[in-house]
Amino acid sequence: NRIRHIPAFAVHGRYDIVCAIKNLFDLADVWPELDFVVSPDSGHSSHEPGITKELVAATNRIVEKGVPTLK
Repeated sequence: NRIRHIPAFAVHGRYDIVCAIKNLFDLADVWPELDFVVSPDSGHSSHEPGITKELVAATNRIVEKGVPTLK
């Protein structure tokens, strides 16, 4: 509860075999303010095009509106 006020955004690759996607959904269940995207064609690496695209978009949202979230 101590961090729920912090605007947060997560990107998870659909084919990530390092971190189970269930962990993302479990986190979102206890942190409903968390905004996230599942990249449909990515695994774990931030160097994969789908993950990179979402991370750059989140960074651009920080520049434009001060928060990384889509909401």
